[in-house]
Amino acid sequence: MFKNVREVVTIGLLAGGIATAGAQDSAKPTSESVKPPELTQVSGRLLLEADVPTTGGVVYFVFQRRISEIPTEGAMARVKEMAEAAVAIDKGGSFSLEMAPGNYLLVYDPFENVTSDLKPGADSQAVAKKLTKEQIDKRVALMKRSAEQGLAVVNGALPGGFVIENRIIKPPVSEFGEMILGAVNRVTVKALAEDGKPLPYPAIIKLRGKNGEIYESHPPTVSELGTYVYHDVFTQRYDAFGEPTKPAPDSGDKPYVPIVDDGSFVFEGGEKEVTVKIVREEVTEEELQKRNAAPTPPPGAKQD
Repeated sequence: MFKNVREVVTIGLLAGGIATAGAQDSAKPTSESVKPPELTQVSGRLLLEADVPTTGGVVYFVFQRRISEIPTEGAMARVKEMAEAAVAIDKGGSFSLEMAPGNYLLVYDPFENVTSDLKPGADSQAVAKKLTKEQIDKRVALMKRSAEQGLAVVNGALPGGFVIENRIIKPPVSEFGEMILGAVNRVTVKALAEDGKPLPYPAIIKLRGKNGEIYESHPPTVSELGTYVYHDVFTQRYDAFGEPTKPAPDSGDKPYVPIVDDGSFVFEGGEKEVTVKIVREEVTEEELQKRNAAPTPPPGAKQD
């Protein structure tokens, strides 16, 4: 079992790419020029049920890894603060915009009236490129709240809005087609240790679709050891794989890679549970940095 909430939050920060050390580094000025990501044409249509489109409102796109930064109280205000992009929904439930690639939460506010140009939020990556200590502390506090009380996003909704997860945007075009709010397309991966018991330590486990899309689960919790739930996934073949994981600073553990044994399966919609076995491979700090810098190898590839 995780030792405490702090450990869960630390692993969540590492998995989400906003570990405190990394965030502090990003707050420092840099002389390196950063090439902006290629903008992608994104479109889709929101439905309340089959053949019944939504009418009006606004869609906000927030990075999937930041789901634990949304509080139950003031949820939509925080979503707008974190949104990388936003777009109005027309009378037929459709939207279209250009935005940067990535894996996003699509958050729909049916009550929002567009009165001005929609821009990225003040705490989005697009705006807050160099984090202050106050911004870091705020993000950590929100993640701690989620670790203790659970996520604000429950069953495809949060107070004041609807959520569709894992909207993977890749250039040059991402067409999501018709998306029914509240539809259940969920994969639960049960990870077992080598002794056949639920995985007793944190590990970063993701799903890779047949076209290379990487799907992210909800952050690990203290009550569900070795359980990874991926929401709103498309019907296709998947491979579960582990990413290099750096343990909490005070845990006394070495960095490790969770190797997934036989993680391939086909998802045909609805709900599916998959059981996989994890082999823990300890690595040095140098090896960890090397693996994190390298692209994720395809299924079955031998790692040096």
